[in-house]
Amino acid sequence: MSELNKESVEQAGGDERAAFEAYRDRRNALLESEGHKPGSKWHVTNAHYPTWEASRAALAQPSPALPPFAEKVLAKLRRFYDCAEDFESGGVDIGRH
Repeated sequence: MSELNKESVEQAGGDERAAFEAYRDRRNALLESEGHKPGSKWHVTNAHYPTWEASRAALAQPSPALPPFAEKVLAKLRRFYDCAEDFESGGVDIGRH
């Protein structure tokens, strides 16, 4: 699993679910305060949950493997960024890895 994919999965944790549930509860309370009976418009807000859940499940899937050429390009880019970081921090490293 790529590092980016791991970060996405970690972000899909409990805090995000708690935030969604808080939104849902506020939305349902607002609908109730406006005089809507449970079930009249609440289904719209409650329908958001399966979509949210499906998007989180999609994030948890491993990324497809890259072709060998793409792996080589990414390795060179990583070395380039390492070199750029060295330069920005004052230590220039222009040697090959």
